[in-house]
Amino acid sequence: MSTADKQPRRRSTRGHATSKDVAALAGVAQSTVSYALTGSRPVSKEARARIEAAMKQLNYHPNSSARTLRTSRTQLIGLIEQIDVDSDGVGIPPYLSTIVSEARKHDYDVILNTMQEGPDTLRRLAGRAVCDGFIIMDIKHADPRIPVAQAIGMPTVLFGMPDDACGLDYTYFDYAAAAEAIVDAMADAGHHHVVLVGETPQSGFGKFRIYEEYVSRARERAAKRGMRFKVVNPPTGGVAGVERVASALLSDCDDRLALITRGPLATDWMSRLLEKNGILPGKDVSLVGVVDDHTATSAKITLTNVSPRPQAVSRLAVEMLLARIDDPSIEQQVKPVYPQAISFRDSSVDWE
Repeated sequence: MSTADKQPRRRSTRGHATSKDVAALAGVAQSTVSYALTGSRPVSKEARARIEAAMKQLNYHPNSSARTLRTSRTQLIGLIEQIDVDSDGVGIPPYLSTIVSEARKHDYDVILNTMQEGPDTLRRLAGRAVCDGFIIMDIKHADPRIPVAQAIGMPTVLFGMPDDACGLDYTYFDYAAAAEAIVDAMADAGHHHVVLVGETPQSGFGKFRIYEEYVSRARERAAKRGMRFKVVNPPTGGVAGVERVASALLSDCDDRLALITRGPLATDWMSRLLEKNGILPGKDVSLVGVVDDHTATSAKITLTNVSPRPQAVSRLAVEMLLARIDDPSIEQQVKPVYPQAISFRDSSVDWE
């Protein structure tokens, strides 16, 4: 026997371990490693234990094809989020990052599709069998993606409040309850007027059922509490947009006015408009945002807010999808996320 034959087999020098390295360390044939990974043939408990120990020692991770064969799953989630130049680039990341991190806790990765292709995105991804299920964000009135997702038959969670979910699972933050809580808090603090800063035509949020209920509940609650209420919709985004409707927004600023904004961008625009006009939130008017706590506490004048709880609703969406993947026969899941108590900070006034 040559000297070379007596030397132990070494790990591949290509930068990462291979199934051949695992087989050598475990003392089994490479085909046995393949059988253990794919489940295509029985493997003894002893051999499987040695293979798993070798994989751990070598930090070996089977490729996605082998994993798919073994589990009949891709371990991938398709996340459909339509992002364009008018999207709220500040508000979206907390949702995306939470979905990705929550998926990783369960050994899933996320494929993010941001194209505005509507139902074609679902058909293409489903046809290629590249993921185990979908989370579809930004559900609008009569959203055309919903019946397609239902027809495809893959596990799907809708992120929003659909008119008709077609039996699909869905979750959403209850913006209507948040609006009600803010109006009540402002009434308790002695405000006479409420102005809800509405959506720009470009944002698209005005097309959501969830937004309509948010506005409707705020209006109803203000009427019940004896407060004057109006919605002012900026014609465009940016500070220039709110400046064009400044007279409508600020006409009652000398009579205990509360301004309600939704999202980091609109809140920033409104803060800049007030500063430009020499109006101080927390002294002259109240400015209250439906924004996350980080945005509220990072503001120049810390913002009284109700958080839309992006982390909570995103975690719930992943949990619901994985439950559906594990058992497609479970009952439809409808799980709203409710607001927590309003957080009072420097931007609001207590007139009482």
